[in-house]
Amino acid sequence: MAISRPRIFIFSAVFLFVLQFFPQAVLSGEQAGRASPEAQKRLIDHISTISDTLVVPTTDEAVTVSLDLMVNNIQMDEHGRKFTVDAYFSQRWKDVTLRWDPNAYDNIKQIRLPASYFWTPDIVLYNL
Repeated sequence: MAISRPRIFIFSAVFLFVLQFFPQAVLSGEQAGRASPEAQKRLIDHISTISDTLVVPTTDEAVTVSLDLMVNNIQMDEHGRKFTVDAYFSQRWKDVTLRWDPNAYDNIKQIRLPASYFWTPDIVLYNL
């Protein structure tokens, strides 16, 4: 079974489109790896001193929390009258108190840390 010319053309076009982003991805990975471990440690120490897990990070304004629910599986048992949902629940918000000068920390502009470092919103799920 031979592959038609239009399919080869489409595959080539998609491949070239994806390929143009590859050098940018490699470059951004190199830039992210330039920060020294000492600068990362200093930044983590700085964040731990300005972040309080018990205090809402605000500047006299309400904190907007975005909630996402991704349903993975739904099961219904009509005889047992059970309804089970397997889902992922995620939250996003902006902590306006977490700011630093990237130049002071080897140009680190973002960092990933465990949730235990930060205030998290109190969200309660209950059966309706």
